[in-house]
Amino acid sequence: MKTGVTAYIIENNRTIRKVTVARITGNMVLVKFNEGGGIRVRLNRLFDTEEAARRYLGVKGIIHDRYNGQLM
Repeated sequence: MKTGVTAYIIENNRTIRKVTVARITGNMVLVKFNEGGGIRVRLNRLFDTEEAARRYLGVKGIIHDRYNGQLM
């Protein structure tokens, strides 16, 4: 990952958002949103492509408890 590269993050465990990497310091990355503003996230929360982020969301899916029908 390099400064100025476009990356993707997952917000609220459901929304994929396009960001630009502004600065990398150790394991933390400052990302800027296209609409303005930015946040600091861990490097493992960034994805190179939107497809990689979608695959990650597919793996995390909702777990259904088969014994009493509650969502866990």
